[in-house]
Amino acid sequence: MGKARVLAGLAKDAKGKIAKGAKEVLPRVKNVRRVRNLDIPKRPAPPKPSATNPRLKNIIDNIWKHAGKSGTAGDGTTFDALRNEILTGRPSNGIFHMQKSIESMRGLQKIIDSPTTSAADRAIAEDLLRRFGDAFGKGWG
Repeated sequence: MGKARVLAGLAKDAKGKIAKGAKEVLPRVKNVRRVRNLDIPKRPAPPKPSATNPRLKNIIDNIWKHAGKSGTAGDGTTFDALRNEILTGRPSNGIFHMQKSIESMRGLQKIIDSPTTSAADRAIAEDLLRRFGDAFGKGWG
């Protein structure tokens, strides 16, 4: 079984946990997008990896989309948004990042499995997949 499938299984477990927490928070909130859940302390974003594969570049850009911006949990990456959601049961910056994370993991696994992927890009994809695993498995890490 591929890493992405195992991690997707973890995500489904975590998704149930998050959905339960969301039920407690959402009825009290009129505009969910205005809620800021900054339970993970702000910190500088990690360096953004540089890849040559266009699909991998797109995934990286998506993960680092809000890095370093105000109003985000932790460092602003999808990893910290996911950690924040798993720890609190509430959305990060008003939205849940579970589906985005699962789709990113599937894309990373496809890149890893592709015979045309360069060794450097494969190493980047494996590292990103490991980071998603850390976020799903350990919460704040």
